[in-house]
Amino acid sequence: MGCESCDSLGKKQLVRTGLHLVVDGNLIVLTGSFSILSYCDFGQVCAVHLHPRLPEFLDVAAKQLNTTKLKETVSVANNACWAIGELAVKVHQEISPVVMTVISCLVPILQHSEELNKSLIENSAITLGRLAWVCPELVSPHMEHFMQSWCIALSTIRDDIEKEDAFRGLCAMARANPSGALSSLVFMC
Repeated sequence: MGCESCDSLGKKQLVRTGLHLVVDGNLIVLTGSFSILSYCDFGQVCAVHLHPRLPEFLDVAAKQLNTTKLKETVSVANNACWAIGELAVKVHQEISPVVMTVISCLVPILQHSEELNKSLIENSAITLGRLAWVCPELVSPHMEHFMQSWCIALSTIRDDIEKEDAFRGLCAMARANPSGALSSLVFMC
């Protein structure tokens, strides 16, 4: 389903329906909705169609990461996390209004990794790296709060394009705040 398909489906209606689904509240619907908006071509190729409602979507997605019931809603949180990361690499600076909110949710996930789902840890590390890549000036001042747990999480992830994105974020942060990374890079080994 490329952008041509998005056009034939009616961009506005598809975005409206997708956003309606992510605010539904039903865990099964939320899980599927974030999956559709991030994994399929609509989220990855046609992110431009989300632009008018991007802040609303990102707000709903970020809220899925900040819950006391994270263990019970891990599939929703995992897909919401992935959707945020996918959109970050598509919309770049437009994600900046939610960067600090998302980071404040991802850091505790990474710091309590032994208690949570491995996929959520991996997606959190990748999404944090993608946010650092597109908004290093916002993320790098806070490196000392997450570098150790982030580096440990990244070291366990298989090498792929998503991990490469995360390392681009690491490089961008190191350029923006060289002293912030020094004490934790040893954990990458």
